[in-house]
Amino acid sequence: MKKIIILIITLINSIGYTQDIPLKKWYSDTQFDLIIHKRAKYSYSYLGADTEKHTVWDEQLNVKKPAIGFTYTYNYMLFKKLSIGILTGYKNYTSPDFSILELGGILKFFFVDTKNIYTYASLSNQFSLNKNQFRNGTNARIGIGLPIIKGDSFSLSINLFKEQQFLRLDDAKPLFNYNHETPGDLIYSSYGLSAGIKF
Repeated sequence: MKKIIILIITLINSIGYTQDIPLKKWYSDTQFDLIIHKRAKYSYSYLGADTEKHTVWDEQLNVKKPAIGFTYTYNYMLFKKLSIGILTGYKNYTSPDFSILELGGILKFFFVDTKNIYTYASLSNQFSLNKNQFRNGTNARIGIGLPIIKGDSFSLSINLFKEQQFLRLDDAKPLFNYNHETPGDLIYSSYGLSAGIKF
């Protein structure tokens, strides 16, 4: 972690001399995500022999397969280094197999100017077109982006991020098919890498 912080500070200092760039108020950003799960926690309940309701948190899900996603944001520069925007996107999870639509907001802070390194935070609501998979969910993400190709009207960046995905599985199909298994919540803790185009 210390090495990453030192690298970020070095990059900020090395590009700090950049001259003033005319501020473009509105811009779009697309991201192609590779999401690697560190952990998944699944909660479900069942009625025991004593007719009492028991809730179990199980961490035995296979989360080795990464998820992929696509995110589009439309942003407005509030200040010289701060933008706010709306977010929409799609994700495909393979363990279990979920297709997720999302809608939310994003906040970006540019350390030097809009052509250089930035950090961001986003919060979005998740929706499923198949209610047998899950009812709805919430995603929170923080990340840092580093532009690697800078054109006059666009830039290409690489982003690193950490996210928490919370899915509500009420009335969905059981994941384990245990006797009297009633699905509750599924929480993914993940890291990821994305490539993005800002235009």
